[in-house]
Amino acid sequence: MKKFFTLVCLGASLCGTAMAAETVHQGQGMSGENAYSEVTFTNGQDGTTKATAKVVYTLTATADNNIAIEAKFENLDPATFIGLVDDCYFFVEGVGETTLNVADGVYTGTTAGTFTEGTTYTGWFKRMSSGAYYGGDLIFPFEFTYTAGGEEPGPGPEPTDPTDGRTPKNVYNAPETIPADNIFFAPGWNPSDQYSYTLTADAATFVLTAATFERWQAQFKIPTGVSFTAEDVYQLEFDYKADNAFTGHVKLYQNGADDTFAVDQDLAMTAEVQHFKSPVYTDKPLENIILLFDWGTNPANTTIEVTNIKLIKYVTGDEPEPATTPEQLYLNGAIVGWVEPSEANADKFADYILAETEKGSGIYTGEFEFEAKENNSFRFYSKLDGWDNSSIGASQNDQQLPFTFTDNVYEGEIFIGGKGSWQLPDDFAGKVKMTVNLNDKNIKLEAETKQDSIESIEAESADAVYYNLQGVRVNEPVAGQIVIRRQGNEVSKLLVK
Repeated sequence: MKKFFTLVCLGASLCGTAMAAETVHQGQGMSGENAYSEVTFTNGQDGTTKATAKVVYTLTATADNNIAIEAKFENLDPATFIGLVDDCYFFVEGVGETTLNVADGVYTGTTAGTFTEGTTYTGWFKRMSSGAYYGGDLIFPFEFTYTAGGEEPGPGPEPTDPTDGRTPKNVYNAPETIPADNIFFAPGWNPSDQYSYTLTADAATFVLTAATFERWQAQFKIPTGVSFTAEDVYQLEFDYKADNAFTGHVKLYQNGADDTFAVDQDLAMTAEVQHFKSPVYTDKPLENIILLFDWGTNPANTTIEVTNIKLIKYVTGDEPEPATTPEQLYLNGAIVGWVEPSEANADKFADYILAETEKGSGIYTGEFEFEAKENNSFRFYSKLDGWDNSSIGASQNDQQLPFTFTDNVYEGEIFIGGKGSWQLPDDFAGKVKMTVNLNDKNIKLEAETKQDSIESIEAESADAVYYNLQGVRVNEPVAGQIVIRRQGNEVSKLLVK
């Protein structure tokens, strides 16, 4: 007996096309009928002519809980879609990809992965095109709930708008710089420094002096500092243009997990400002989100502008405003043992916390005791979420910055997302009061050396008192020992004979 399942098409959109997709239809269908997904986009020839494409499909559950696919594309005029090829794939997240066969314009195939009763799946049909012409793929998304068995069901429920009753909040705020490890510019796969970029809070400009020739040869991965849970509702949008025509790419994904993403789409770059707006996403958790722009295939001497970047979170009325500053900072370095900044190690950071002076101030202080040692370096973390996230350093790159105190004070710059470390002098021992200002992006270190402590302890005594070089009091110095002698206000170093 045939098995059927209900299919509901939600928010159909076009990904990887010549411009940002515009949803023109929200449809519903069921197995045994012609369910369809329809999208409108700009063609790849001149960036102006809009066309609408449609895939009409029937999905039928098989006896072994797979899915048999039959699909036909409509409105794909060869005059509009120069370079379109017959290759087509059916992809379901969590199940995998199925290559479809074509005969007389009808695409068919059967999935290999099995489906679970009552589970909702998302995926897409992907019709390919040659990059030389269209420069991207036609993607027709869908969502369905699998039902294996029983009578053919009636139409599923009307799609609901996940933003209903929610207020849009822009939670995007770019870092000052992109970490060096997050940039890969390699024309012909050979790394090059023939590029530059600037970031502001909601925009980015890229100047690419050298040409690249393939996708992924000009990657710029911007850490957003934002995470979304499965309950969150969110959306990405921005404006973009370039002074040379080529096909770029945007991806919104979880840091360290390239295959966990919400957005993965081509951008047809022209001199005309275009607007990108993704579908609204829910039930797509992403941690430590990376906003990736890849300009691979750019011509030489290309300037790209991305403006009005918004990572919108739709919040309920009773949802608290997103925190603008972390509650505390964590000191990490030789003093802690360079422990991985993770929740599993939270107890090891209990004594190495800089507290915010007042809620929302963005200014943090703490005082810590250091012993003299080599490579006595440190930096900070705003969260215990791994080495590659939430760092605050002395420089953007992972390197050590030696420094000295002037009148027991050091002041310098901090880099949000930076991996550089401050390095104390090897012979320094004593307390350091640390003040980190995230607003002004600077740090102030105030030292109280153990020698200073000696002076304060003995200020009122005229008797000679001795200390070793580590600042520990010595009651009976022995011959051959180097000590610090304090008597009244006089301090001297001497060799005991």
